Amino acid sequence: SELFNPWFDIRIEIDNKSITHRPDLWCHEGFAREISALFGRKLSDPVDYALEKTFENSQTLNVTIDNGEAAPRYCGLYVKNITIAPSPDWLKARVTAIGMRPISNIVDITNYVMAEIGEPMHAFDRKKLRGDTIFVRLARDSEPLTTLDGQKHVLTSEDIVIADAGGSIALAGVMGGGESEIDDTTNEIVLEAANFNPINIRRTAGRYNLRTEAAIRFEKSLDPELCPRAILRCYQLIKALIPDAQAVTPIIDAYPKKAQKISIATNYPFIRRKLGKDLPDGDIRKILESLRFTITETASGISIDVPSYRATKDIS
Repeated sequence: SELFNPWFDIRIEIDNKSITHRPDLWCHEGFAREISALFGRKLSDPVDYALEKTFENSQTLNVTIDNGEAAPRYCGLYVKNITIAPSPDWLKARVTAIGMRPISNIVDITNYVMAEIGEPMHAFDRKKLRGDTIFVRLARDSEPLTTLDGQKHVLTSEDIVIADAGGSIALAGVMGGGESEIDDTTNEIVLEAANFNPINIRRTAGRYNLRTEAAIRFEKSLDPELCPRAILRCYQLIKALIPDAQAVTPIIDAYPKKAQKISIATNYPFIRRKLGKDLPDGDIRKILESLRFTITETASGISIDVPSYRATKDIS
């Protein structure tokens, strides 16, 4: 189909220099949401949520978060029957179009999902993990870690790490570790999608001069609701390329302190004064609802529920 034809491409060029406080716009879905609102078009969700019903529960995977402030959420999924191979042309073309180098089907899928819905992803070789539990914690002072680029680092207690029973295996939110990376022999993986404290990630990326695509996004306060969506979307693409692949656990979702929903009490006259434009009540409501805000009429005006992807730094 044209969708997967690497030579069929549509480009919309958007000149936007003010998205630092808009982490939802660090992906294609975020801009698609804005464009759908501007033009009154339906927004399609790329995630196939029904796939979760096919997940087995035949293997063990545990996640422990030691510090909920440093790492509010961590989702993992154990997938077997993986075959590492070059990506098909359509995926290579799309990864190249967003400025990344195609590496292999699994790595390219994780990068594709990051660009598509905004959640950085990582895949560990399951057989290289020591034990059945992933620990998300702050590093110990002087803890060593060699990252995927071959660089050896001496960590501090401000760095967040992903660890197994034997020690750290990734610099959380920045770069994976060399000891657990997937290679041509990998046939079992653990997919990771997580949410990290943006201050820790920004400082860690600066400390080790690792300005990765993941770190750039995490330091802007990502929506924790992205985590399970990203796992599902990643698995959906894996199944498309590797039909024999099979999730052998449910999504393991550690979320010790859920983000609080934001509701704003206001009224239409206040909004008009702030805008300096005489928009009718119905137009204000239509615009907000097209951007997935929920509006409830109250005795004193309106109550606006802010969607999770606009509630991390943008709107309060």
